[in-house]
Amino acid sequence: MFKSLMLTCILLPGLAQAQEVPSSSSPSLNLPEITVLGEQSKSNPLDFIPTVTEISGDKLERRKASTLGETLSHEVGVSSSFFGPNASRPIIRGQDGERIRVLSNGTGVLDASAASEDHAVVIEPMSVERVEIVRGPAALLYGNSAIGGVVNVITNRIPELVQDGLHGNFDSRYSSVDDGGVGALGVDYGALGKWAFHFDGSSRSSSDYKIPGYARTADQRANNPLPVGEEEAKDTVPNSANRTYNGSLGTSYVFNDGFAGASYSKYDSNYGTVAERDVKIQMRQDRFDVAFGLKNLGFIESLRFKNSYSDYQHKEIENGQTGTTFTNRGDEARLEMKHRKVGDFSGIFGLQANVFDFQALGDEAFLPPTNNQNYAGFLYEEAQYGAWKPSFGLRLDTSQVTSDDVFSNPNFGAGETKAFAPVSASAGIMYSINDIQAVVLNLAYAERAPNYQELFANGPHMATGIFEVGDKSLQKEKSESVELSYRHKGQNTQGSAGVYVQNFQDYISLAPTGTTATSPDGDPLDVYDYKAVNARFYGAEFDVNHQLPNLVAGGVLDIGFKLDLVKARNLDKDQNIPRITPMRETVSATYKTNSYTADVEIQRSERQGDTAPNETPTDAYTFVNFGVSAPIQWDVTTFTVYGRVTNLFDELARNHDSVLKDIAPLPGRNVIIGLQAAF
Repeated sequence: MFKSLMLTCILLPGLAQAQEVPSSSSPSLNLPEITVLGEQSKSNPLDFIPTVTEISGDKLERRKASTLGETLSHEVGVSSSFFGPNASRPIIRGQDGERIRVLSNGTGVLDASAASEDHAVVIEPMSVERVEIVRGPAALLYGNSAIGGVVNVITNRIPELVQDGLHGNFDSRYSSVDDGGVGALGVDYGALGKWAFHFDGSSRSSSDYKIPGYARTADQRANNPLPVGEEEAKDTVPNSANRTYNGSLGTSYVFNDGFAGASYSKYDSNYGTVAERDVKIQMRQDRFDVAFGLKNLGFIESLRFKNSYSDYQHKEIENGQTGTTFTNRGDEARLEMKHRKVGDFSGIFGLQANVFDFQALGDEAFLPPTNNQNYAGFLYEEAQYGAWKPSFGLRLDTSQVTSDDVFSNPNFGAGETKAFAPVSASAGIMYSINDIQAVVLNLAYAERAPNYQELFANGPHMATGIFEVGDKSLQKEKSESVELSYRHKGQNTQGSAGVYVQNFQDYISLAPTGTTATSPDGDPLDVYDYKAVNARFYGAEFDVNHQLPNLVAGGVLDIGFKLDLVKARNLDKDQNIPRITPMRETVSATYKTNSYTADVEIQRSERQGDTAPNETPTDAYTFVNFGVSAPIQWDVTTFTVYGRVTNLFDELARNHDSVLKDIAPLPGRNVIIGLQAAF
C-alpha cells in the first residue's frame, strides 16, 4: 500500500469518485454526482458528451441480483458472461474480460475476475448505491484496459457527508428459484458536524438453482455422453450453491474545504462452479482504501486522491483438495485535479498508478507468476460555443509485465519482461438543436497493452475446458471508434438513439488451433491460441421512456422501450467473433402512486445465428417479469414491502454470451419477496 502511495506523487486518474451532496453542518466538496468524468454535476443527458448511464434508486433496487453482471444485464448495450449464478461479469457492446474495467468508487476491484469466467467479481450488489456505465470512446480515459467500457460501482464506504445522528437502511429478501436468502445492513453516524462513520455488512446463501428441464442441450445429451455413473441434470443445475459474506468499516473527517477518510472491507465467498460438479471455489479479499479531497486551491478548483490496496486469494478445490490458487496483491492510486477555465476550456487532469503481483499456483496453473505495473497521465477538456460543445481527451500510459521463473513448470520457461507505451485520444462534439434535443459525435483512437494472460498463458484452463497458449510477441491492440447519437429530454419524454463502429488492428482473440493437449487428469483438451487479428464491432442502441402523469388520479405511468444490437467480425478470416450478444428488446410499464408501485417488463432476446466456427446457435427467449412494492411509514422509519416474479412463464433460456450456455441455462421462474427499512 505504501509503495503505491509514494508512487502516486508522480502518477494518474481516470474516474473521479465524488458526490456533490449538501451538508447543513459542514460544506462538502463541490464535486460531481456523475463521477466518471470528474466534471460538474450532470444528470441531464444533454449536458454529457460521452455516453454515460447512471442506475440508482428504485430502478437499481429492482435490478439487484446475485452478481454484478446479472444486475446490469438488461441495460442498453450491457449483457452478462453468466458463469452460473455466482460468477458473472458485465459485457459492454460485445466486449468483456480485460477490455472492460470494473471499478469500486473509482479504482479497480483488484480481483481476478477478468482472468477467467468462473472468477466472481468481489462486489456484493446489495451494498451498491449507484452504478455508472461508460460506453464507447470516453472509456479510454479510465485505463488502457478500458478499451470497451467502464462500470463504476458507487458505495458510501468513505463518507463525504456529515449528517449528525444515526441513519441507516436494512434489506432482506428470499428467492424461490434457489431457496436463497440475503440480508444487508448499512449504518451511518455523524458527530460534531465534522466526523462521519460508516458500516455495512451482508450475508447471502443459496442452494442449487432450478430450471425448467434438462441442464444440457439436446445436442450435448446426444453427442457427449456423461461419465459412467453420472446422471443427466434435470430441474436443477448441480453445484450452483453459494455462501457469501461481505462487510466494511469507514470513517471521514469533513472540513470547510475538504475531507479525508479511510475504509476497510472484507469479502468472503464459497461457491460451486457449474462447469464441474466436484469443484468449489473459496474466495476472499481484504481491501483498504484511503481518500481525501480539497477545493478552493486557486487555479485548481478541486483535487481528489484515492488509494486502494487489495490482498486477494482464490482457491479452486476439487474433492476437498486445492488444485489451483490464484492471488492478486497490489495497489491502485489516483490523483485528479479540476482546473479553472483556460480560455474557453475547463476540465480535469491527473495521474494514476496500478501495481500488482498476480500468481496462479498448483497442478492446474496455466499462468506463471507476474509483476504488473502501469503508470499513466490523462487530460479531459470541454468548452461551450453557443449551441456547440466540443471536447477532447488524451491518455499516455507505460505498461510493463514481468513473468517469474517457474522451474517446477517447464511450460513457462525463463522469466521475461514485456513493456508497452499505449497512447489514446478522443474528441467529441455536441450540437444542441434546442433546449430538449441534441446530436452528439464522439471519435476515439485507443491502444491497449496485452495482459499477463495473453502474453504468458501456457496450460490447462479447467474452468473453460481448454488449453490456453499465450503469445509473447503480441503487440499493442489498436482501435478507432466513431459513435453518433441523438438525445431527447423533454418534460415527459427522455431517450436516445445511436450507432457506433469500432475497428481493431491486432485485436487479441482466443482461437482454436484444431489440436489437443492433455489435462493433469489425462483428459484431452482443445488447444486455443491468443493471436492478433483485424476486427470490427458495430451496432445500434435505442432507449426511450415516456411518462403519462395523472392517467389515474394520484398515479404516474412510465412506459419504456429499449433495443440494442451488436455485430462483430474477424476481418482476416471473414468470420464472426464468438459469444456476441444477440439483438434484444425490452418493453416496460411502471405505475407509481403514493401507496404502491407496480411494474411489468417483457424482455426479449432474439435467436443468435451469426456464430463463429465451433460455436452453436442459441434460440430466442422471452422473459416476463412483474413486481410490486408498498411503503409503510412508522415513526421515523420507512418500511417497504416488495415482491417480484422473474421469468413468469418458466421458460427454458440460454445466454449466448456464456461459455456454459450448453450446460447451464438461465434460472427458471423466481418469486422474490423482501422487506426494506430506512431510518
